[in-house]
Amino acid sequence: MVSTPLGRKFFRICGVPAFDPDGGFVGYRGTGTDATKIKEIEIQLRESKLAAEAANKAKSDFLSNMSHELRTPLNAVLGFAEVLLAGYDTPLTEKQRGYVDHILTGGSHLLDLINEVLDLAKVEAGAMTQEMAAVNLGSVIEECVSLSSPIFAKHEVSPVNEAVACNATVLADPQRTKQLILNLLSNAAKYNRHGGTVTISVEALDDHFHRLTISDTGQGIPIHKQDQIFKPFNRLGADKTATEGTGIGLALTKSIIEAMGGRIGFSSMVDEGSRFWLDFPLCDNEVESPAAVVIDGMSKIDSHFDNGLVLYIEDNAANVRLMEALFEQLAPMRLIAANNAEEGLNLARSSQPDLILLDINLPGVNGFEAIARLKEDALIRHIPVIGLSADASGSTIERARNGGFTDYLTKPVKLSELVRTLSREMEYKHVSNQ
Repeated sequence: MVSTPLGRKFFRICGVPAFDPDGGFVGYRGTGTDATKIKEIEIQLRESKLAAEAANKAKSDFLSNMSHELRTPLNAVLGFAEVLLAGYDTPLTEKQRGYVDHILTGGSHLLDLINEVLDLAKVEAGAMTQEMAAVNLGSVIEECVSLSSPIFAKHEVSPVNEAVACNATVLADPQRTKQLILNLLSNAAKYNRHGGTVTISVEALDDHFHRLTISDTGQGIPIHKQDQIFKPFNRLGADKTATEGTGIGLALTKSIIEAMGGRIGFSSMVDEGSRFWLDFPLCDNEVESPAAVVIDGMSKIDSHFDNGLVLYIEDNAANVRLMEALFEQLAPMRLIAANNAEEGLNLARSSQPDLILLDINLPGVNGFEAIARLKEDALIRHIPVIGLSADASGSTIERARNGGFTDYLTKPVKLSELVRTLSREMEYKHVSNQ
């Protein structure tokens, strides 16, 4: 590098030693190339890479924070709705059950939207996971058609559900299956014509798969654009129209269905419409209804748990009240609560609970710091701790697993899942004490 009045100059020098006829060294002979432009490009590329990494980290931090801020109130909304629907104190009228059911449906859909944004980040990071289970395809389709009613009405299209009698059981992630179907139904409505139809059908294939097909009567996709259909952020020109969208839905759908061992495909003709299909692997297991799952979980709170004591460390008052409402149904199992880590650790020492439910995002001393202190305290290090948090990022879950938590549940927590977790931990403690 050479400093000049016009700025820095970079040169690439190549030379060899030079000798006189008698073999004496006289200097070097070589060439020099002005490499300033190349060096400037290298510096710009390095700076761009650092800026991109910083932007990606900022995006990940934003998504994580947004997830927490939205999931925390949703935990109370969905949790209390479940408590009301269960009718523990006073059975609801049919009209009231309908109202609560709408709260659950709408809240669950909002949660799905939050998860879709986070899924994009997970796909980019290669960190997407699935929870495979037996799924009744007909029930999921019926729910998705109902959830899609507003968008059908908005775009003046009519759904035709030919899968009403479908009783096929497939192996899939229940939440992601609903996400896939909702996305395809939304696209079929948005890119349809006014007065058109959206047809949903299911057929058994010969290779142990069931095919779900969603057809529309829209404008179709030109052949020269069809190879771009699953590329993220490519709306095939729809961004120049009034049709809303982000261009990530089909890319996510393809990633998710393939991660579950399934397949996706489509066919389309201009001015006739499009057909998208999802192939799900079959599952031989029976599917339990949600109500059966809750009842089964409640029934496992056996008599040897009668004197069980659980400590809940949580700063959100609505979430504490929700947990209190649940434990009213688990009596004589008892719940005590603390709204910060310091108070919680003191209460753990004095009360010696059988189990601790610990929120991660506490003010002051957070959940990770709290469990580290707990594990250093001989009086309470034996108490199992279940982490509860609205932070559903893979890095946080992995950190919790490595940090001493017995289990980790993400908000909004399904009451049936919480009951099963409590039952499992309390039963393990009972067996260990025998």
